[in-house]
Amino acid sequence: MLSNRSNKDTKEVKRISLIPSRQEQQQEQEYKYIQPVKSVNVENQDPKWSELKVDGKNINHRAYTSITIHNDFLYLYGGYQVQLGIMDEFYRMNLKSQSYQWEKLTYKENPGPRTRHQMCTYMDRIYIFGGQIHQSVSTNSMWYFDLNSHTWVKCKINQSYPPEIDNHTAIIHNDNWIVFGGFFGGTVGLHSNYVYKYDFSSNTWQRMQPQSSLAPKPRDGAGIAMHKNILYMFGGSNGHLRFNDLWKFDFQVWTYIPVSSKDLPRIRSGHVMLVNDDKIIIFGGIHDITWELDDLNVFNLKKMEWIKVDEDSARRKDKQLLSPTKDNKQDQHSRRQFRKSTRTGSIRKTIKRTTVSPLKKPDQSEDSLESPTRNLSQAQSNQKTLDEKKKKEIQQKKMALLKIFEVDEGQKIQFRDNSPTSEKMRNSLFLVGNPKADLKIKQGKLTEFGKPLVSKFLQPLQSMQNQIVGKKPCARDGHSFTVYQSQLIIFGGDRHQMSFNDIYSLDLTKI
Repeated sequence: MLSNRSNKDTKEVKRISLIPSRQEQQQEQEYKYIQPVKSVNVENQDPKWSELKVDGKNINHRAYTSITIHNDFLYLYGGYQVQLGIMDEFYRMNLKSQSYQWEKLTYKENPGPRTRHQMCTYMDRIYIFGGQIHQSVSTNSMWYFDLNSHTWVKCKINQSYPPEIDNHTAIIHNDNWIVFGGFFGGTVGLHSNYVYKYDFSSNTWQRMQPQSSLAPKPRDGAGIAMHKNILYMFGGSNGHLRFNDLWKFDFQVWTYIPVSSKDLPRIRSGHVMLVNDDKIIIFGGIHDITWELDDLNVFNLKKMEWIKVDEDSARRKDKQLLSPTKDNKQDQHSRRQFRKSTRTGSIRKTIKRTTVSPLKKPDQSEDSLESPTRNLSQAQSNQKTLDEKKKKEIQQKKMALLKIFEVDEGQKIQFRDNSPTSEKMRNSLFLVGNPKADLKIKQGKLTEFGKPLVSKFLQPLQSMQNQIVGKKPCARDGHSFTVYQSQLIIFGGDRHQMSFNDIYSLDLTKI
């Protein structure tokens, strides 16, 4: 079964009040100084995660690359970046070293530019299969890198090979390479829900035909994992829709796994999926066109239920206004306006719905009655006035800030608003930009007894020599992953087409 291809609740972020107390106001009238930061905000720290610090020059940002492990070395090939296009770079990193450094491996013969491909390690070889080699051009070629002779070798394509394919997902199982889904390019141009098995010894592919017609819809960007000879699949996209369905395949029959929608992960594609012990772990992915995720979900295979370990923090929860009472239910149009105002965070007056009393005569003037339409129009007019006033105030503050920062020190005093709130905002801006003690603001008296200033944005978390413990990755999709010992290693990916080149590890024993 194939499909055509076509072209991304949340944690609330606590707001910090900029309005000082009376005691602070009195103190700031006497001394104009910056309050040094004595502690770090630990709200976003997560002991399960660590960022691996790259020493020396880092590699280019990229997404849709592929990584694998061999003898404590992390290998990476290819990837895509909007500005650089599809890459053909080959790197490795020693994960046992006290200093993480990328080493570029250059060879005359190589697979060439490759993205949305799959890579794995089998015996003393690193295999690469499929992927895009040019914009909208995919391939079904396979290469392997001989780790003994340090040479790239192209496998001979035979009739058992699948069509040109990209954005598929793959996993090693029982000396075979299992591939699911993807998009068949070339003359096919369809999404796939096929399962293929590659035999490394014979260089042949075999399509695993299910014995019934029941199967997941064709898709790419899905996640798969193996547990006790059962293949599990979650999510993906068919170009029009994204999914959050969970299936299992015993290589004979597909079975849909119905679960409660209470903790069901959001629809997504381009996510991480793996099995650890009796748990399926899912991280990240893209939920909507501009909504990447950073949530962590676990499916307990014994209890057959989803558990949300970490909520998605990529977007704030919309503030919900009070619901109208039963006696004053709004009509359909008013409810749409109410939801719209809630989503956009605008301030809107509650509109009372009034009805004509049955005692009133039909010819009675409308001016004597309270019209819901008129109230709605008046509320919209009031909202417009408030929006215009707010824009004007923002523009005035913006101009005031520009005046402060554009003129020289001798003229700043005549433009500066010396209110405590403005002073705190101004000091915060200088603190972020000038965290060193020798760059203190020189207004009024010196900073608090000349103590060195430390910006909370620059102060590190618990730091080891080669990693930052407690730092978790931001929301993303298209990130590559592999497992090293008891750690899930994640590299790169992108968010709103902004690529990353960071590396994170997740301690699987803490889930």
